[in-house]
Amino acid sequence: MRSTPIILDRLRHIKYDLQAVWDMDYQMGGDFVNILNKEITFDLVQFLLWSGLISEDPHLTMEGTGKLLRNAIAEKKGSLQDITTICINELIVSGWVPRMNDPVETPAVEVLSDPGLDGVEDQPLSNYILSLVGMAETAGLLDSGQIWKHTPAELADLMVAVTEKERLREMAKDYRMGTICATVMQAGGMVWKDTQKSPIWLDFVPHEEKPQTAKEMGNIIRQANAGLGGVVK
Repeated sequence: MRSTPIILDRLRHIKYDLQAVWDMDYQMGGDFVNILNKEITFDLVQFLLWSGLISEDPHLTMEGTGKLLRNAIAEKKGSLQDITTICINELIVSGWVPRMNDPVETPAVEVLSDPGLDGVEDQPLSNYILSLVGMAETAGLLDSGQIWKHTPAELADLMVAVTEKERLREMAKDYRMGTICATVMQAGGMVWKDTQKSPIWLDFVPHEEKPQTAKEMGNIIRQANAGLGGVVK
């Protein structure tokens, strides 16, 4: 799992997982979606920083975060603007900011969506998070408790990996079955269809056909033309 490093009293890591943003939205009265439009103040940056750090340090308090922030500014480790930028960048990488600015383009929604979740982008943020949890549970990605420790971007990556693993698993099954069928035909001295080509495993399983090139389509047209008595040029 990834996070954004930041040097305060020591090297710490900012991460906005599902649990962190769920709590942020609750404490902001459902106004988390407007966080980018808020004026940068010490209290806001303290809240952003604390919410991003508690994933790594669950015992960190808001007051403790305020002390870290004041010391960082005093020691010129970063200004309020600098630390805000770090926090916002982590929100972007985690997959939250696209949800807030343009929900339809959220990568996590596109990858994890299913027909039963039409209109998820119009729901409150809490419903959106619960939808992600439900989809991740249905896909068998993680245990329920572990899902909340991930970001939307991480869940999207996991879904892609699971989908690819399933595709390779099905391909392996097709390969075994196709190889058996091809071997039986070859052992019997049979040829494939109306050609002299020896059958291969792909001939017996569903697969995507390679798109024809312009040259190949031209050859087909010439052959058809010749068969009808035309002149092949």
